[in-house]
Amino acid sequence: MRPQPAKHPSDRPRRRALHVVYALGSEGTLGGAPRVAADLVQWLNEDAGWDTRLCVLGEKDARLQDEVLLRRCVFLGCSTRHRSPSEMTRRARRLRACLLDFQPDIV
Repeated sequence: MRPQPAKHPSDRPRRRALHVVYALGSEGTLGGAPRVAADLVQWLNEDAGWDTRLCVLGEKDARLQDEVLLRRCVFLGCSTRHRSPSEMTRRARRLRACLLDFQPDIV
């Protein structure tokens, strides 16, 4: 049996990846794990084979001005201070809705 010829990158379906972080930035700056996730989202989106987004459990920091990154973000707006069972249930429901909407291959 002959091997199949390699497909052109534009012929392959785009893989969807969703990166979930607790919060994005503090006082208008990115650092640590959120910065790594944001860089990864931007780097993968330059490749035609990927469609990546960043899901932020917390609220949007109004001081964050990176418009290119913000277009790829989904903010769930959950409180980052309270860890009650009802708050965790709300987070889980919002995250599930985000997953159903984007339907990622990788989370």
